[in-house]
Amino acid sequence: MSHPLEPFLPEITSSETVCEVKGRKIQVDQLKLPSGEEYEYVTFVSNDLAVMVLAQTESGKFVVNEEYRHPVGEILYSLPGGCVDGGELPKHAAKRELYEETGYSASEFIYLGQVHPMPGNNGQKTYYYLAKDAQKTKDPSPELCEIIETKEQTLDEIKDRLLKSKNIDGHFTSALCFKMLRGL
Repeated sequence: MSHPLEPFLPEITSSETVCEVKGRKIQVDQLKLPSGEEYEYVTFVSNDLAVMVLAQTESGKFVVNEEYRHPVGEILYSLPGGCVDGGELPKHAAKRELYEETGYSASEFIYLGQVHPMPGNNGQKTYYYLAKDAQKTKDPSPELCEIIETKEQTLDEIKDRLLKSKNIDGHFTSALCFKMLRGL
């Protein structure tokens, strides 16, 4: 069965990569709309898959990063996460990212859900996981450009920060929403 919007979808008449640096590229697609009009659509193409980890300690606190994010020029309240490497399962990437960025390991990783966080300009899909009984087992080993301070915080501290809407990575709210909707 077809979708009722299918007759309104554009035809891609050409596609060009205008810039490529370190596996990321800017792609320009020339679209022909059903009306006959043409439209140039610019897309940022990066890794197809990413993960974010909402880690909770045995005492109920959450593992939270405060991380410098260059595109916004600010330190954001965020979660451990990153790209899924080629051939890697999202769950394994979640374990790896939590360990690398924070030095925490967890006894259980529960799939929470997935979203396309920026479908207007990027096709990336992000998987969210809840890491249960997280505990610090080593010093973090972030990538060269990752400037991160990891903290353990209570749900009340997180709610306070979210309600103030102060420097928050949007993935944080998605992960909490999935956790709440799943009753975990």
